[in-house]
Amino acid sequence: MVQTYLESKIKEAISLAGGNYEPKVLSILIDYYNEPDRYYHNQKHIVDMLQLFDNSCKNLPFVCYSEILLACIFHDMIYIPGRQDNEKRSADYTSYILRTIKVPDSSCTRIMQMINGETRSIDEQIFHDLDYSILGSNENDYKIYKENIKKEYLLVTDEMTYNTGRLAFLEKNESSCFLTEYFKDNFEKQATINIKK
Repeated sequence: MVQTYLESKIKEAISLAGGNYEPKVLSILIDYYNEPDRYYHNQKHIVDMLQLFDNSCKNLPFVCYSEILLACIFHDMIYIPGRQDNEKRSADYTSYILRTIKVPDSSCTRIMQMINGETRSIDEQIFHDLDYSILGSNENDYKIYKENIKKEYLLVTDEMTYNTGRLAFLEKNESSCFLTEYFKDNFEKQATINIKK
């Protein structure tokens, strides 16, 4: 079910962006998102973002639907807990894959910029808020997210280092973790509650 939905969104996004879908794209993504130590940064996270975007897009002032979809789909393709270059590595590989299947260079550049957080365009703000939406999720989903993030990080660091880094991340996002009015209005209150736990 998750993989079928993901495949349909990949096909839709690539087609809307002007590229030529190839099944190997899905295979590459599935291989990355199914790596055994991905407790949170996996297919479910990507599908959750895509479904949230589909459910809320009528309320969002986006410029390019397909580019946001592709940024969501590819942004965590390369993920190693604790590395500071995951986004850059994912963006670079995303650009290579999308150019290979003939997505226009201008779209590839904007998608890379979204993944890298290099711009504060409305599309990048929406993408950011979709990625951070888990912070404003219901109590149970947030609890599962916290547990899964911790599992990923404890593979590469000790608990004390994890707790220090996690606290810094949460403090950075405590006052406001969302950039768009829609997400501030619909997720900020619960995010504040979740972060304080």
